[in-house]
Amino acid sequence: MINPINISANPMYYNKMSEKQAGETNTTMPDFELSGYKTGQAILARNNITFRNLAVPIEVTDKYNKKTEGKDHLDLPNVHIYEYPDTNLQLFVNENTSTHNSFGTDSPDVLVFILDTRDKNFNLLKQKMLCSIINNKLKNISEDIIFTYSNFSMSYGNPSDKDFLKKCAKINDILFNSQITDSDLQSAKNSLTGTSQESGVINALYGEEQFKSPEEIAQEIENITVDDIRKYYDEFKQNAVMQAFVTASKQEFENNKKEIFNNLNSNIPLKLKKYDNTESKSNFALNEKLKFISTADKSALNYPVPLRTVHDDILGDITARILNNNKTFNAQYVISEKYYNLPFNLKDNSELCEDSKFYKISLTNGDDSLEQYKATLDNILNSSLNDELVELKAFYKERLKTTFTGERLNIIKNAEMARFCDDLYNLYEIIDSINEDDIKDYIKRYLKNQAPIVEVQNNTEKDE
Repeated sequence: MINPINISANPMYYNKMSEKQAGETNTTMPDFELSGYKTGQAILARNNITFRNLAVPIEVTDKYNKKTEGKDHLDLPNVHIYEYPDTNLQLFVNENTSTHNSFGTDSPDVLVFILDTRDKNFNLLKQKMLCSIINNKLKNISEDIIFTYSNFSMSYGNPSDKDFLKKCAKINDILFNSQITDSDLQSAKNSLTGTSQESGVINALYGEEQFKSPEEIAQEIENITVDDIRKYYDEFKQNAVMQAFVTASKQEFENNKKEIFNNLNSNIPLKLKKYDNTESKSNFALNEKLKFISTADKSALNYPVPLRTVHDDILGDITARILNNNKTFNAQYVISEKYYNLPFNLKDNSELCEDSKFYKISLTNGDDSLEQYKATLDNILNSSLNDELVELKAFYKERLKTTFTGERLNIIKNAEMARFCDDLYNLYEIIDSINEDDIKDYIKRYLKNQAPIVEVQNNTEKDE
C-alpha cells in the first residue's frame, strides 16, 4: 500500500516527499504471536490494572520481512518495525550507519503520520479547520515544528531540532487531548477565508461547474460551529492510525531506545485503529475530454494517473524513466510528475478527496501537435523495451538498497519509509513482477489513449 501516499491508498505518497521533490533528477499480527500479551491483558483487565504506554513495543519485523523461495528480496537488516499493542502505533526504525543526521546533529530524525481511515463522514473543509487549530496550538511548543496536512493525513517532524523527540509527548497531548474553543474555531475560519488557489490543470480536470463559488465557501465556513468541530475531532480520533518513522545511528538508537519508545507513545489516551486499506475506495477516472488551458510556460500535455498502490507508483516511475531515456522521445519531450491534492472548494468534497499525480509532457522542440506525440509513442510501443526494462529494474533495486544504508539524507530515508511502508520488504518482488506488457499497457492507457489537458502558451481557455 502507499502510505501516506498511501496515504491515498499511501499513504503520505507518498504523501508521502519523493526523491524528485528532494532535488534529485528523475515513493493482524497472527494471534499466536501476541497470545502471551493477550492473556496478560485479560488478567490485567480483570484486576483493573492499566497497561497503557508500554515502555517497549513488540517487534514485528518478521511479519513483513517474508522471503519467497527463488525470488529476489530486499534485505534490510537495519530496518525494524515495532507495534504498540496498547495504541496500535506502528514504528519504523532505520538504524543508520552515520552518527549524524542530515542537519549535523546526533539526534534521531523523526517523521510521524496520523492517518484518517474514514471513507464516510470525511469533510476536507472541517479537516483543514481542525488541522489549523492543531497547528496553532503546536506553536505554543515551538514555532519550528513542521506540521503538514494533506487530505487524509497529518504529519509532523523537525530534523533540525536535536530536542524534538522530547517534545513528542507534548505534541501527542495536543493532537489527542485538545480542548477546542470558540476562539480556536474563529482563528481557523479566518485562515480559510477565500477560495483555494488551484492550478489550471486541476480546474480543467474537474470543470468549473464542480467548484463552489467564493460565496458558497464563505457561507459554508461561517455555518460551521464549535460543536461541529468538536464532534469532527472526536470522530477523527476514533478513526486515527498513527505511524512513526525514525532514523538514528545504531548506537544512538540502542542507547536511547526506551526514551524513543516512551516519547512517541506518550499521551495517546485511546486505542488507535490498525491500518486496513482492503476496502478503500478510489475516485480516479480517466480524463475523457480534450481540454485547453492558457499558460505562461511552454506548451505541455498533462495526464492524470492513479496512485493507489506501491505497484502503481513503481510502475509509473519506471515507465517515465524508460520514456525519458528513449532517444526518440526525449528529442522532443520531457516527462515529469506533479503530485496534487483535491481542494476543499469542490462541491462534492467528501467523495473526491484523494492524492494523485499528473504526468506532464513538456515540449522541447519539433512538432507540437498531438498527432505527432501519439506517433512518437506508437514507435516506442512497436519496439522492444525489454532491455531498457531489465536495466532499469537493476538500477531501481540498487537505488532502493542504498536508500537505507547511510548514503542519502536521513529525512529522505524517513520519507521513503513512509512512501513504501508495509511493502518495504517486498519491493524487489514488486519490481520483478513488472513486465514489458505492463509498461506498454500503462503508456497506452494513461499517456496515449487518455485525453490530455493541454497547456497552450498565451491562449485563452477553451474546450473542444
